[in-house]
Amino acid sequence: MLSAGTSGKQFEANQLLVQFSADIPATKARAAIIAQGGRVVREIKAMQVYHVLLPVGNSLMDELERYRRIRGVIFAEASYRRPVRNSNVRE
Repeated sequence: MLSAGTSGKQFEANQLLVQFSADIPATKARAAIIAQGGRVVREIKAMQVYHVLLPVGNSLMDELERYRRIRGVIFAEASYRRPVRNSNVRE
């Protein structure tokens, strides 16, 4: 489900991105996400960033606040949709 943020950009209302500090092992990061009721959709290992699917019906703003309070979280933000531009494609 897409929603519009204050900047007008669209984001997934039930997904977020979470980055943990480098000193938090991946197993602990995943366990923290699961403890919040989230599910890891994808992991960007080099950056310790997790694409998280939230439980149905939960408020994104409430979830962001909860994730931001987890020990070792550097940031938690909505998963914004950004257009992909390919310079090799001719229109």
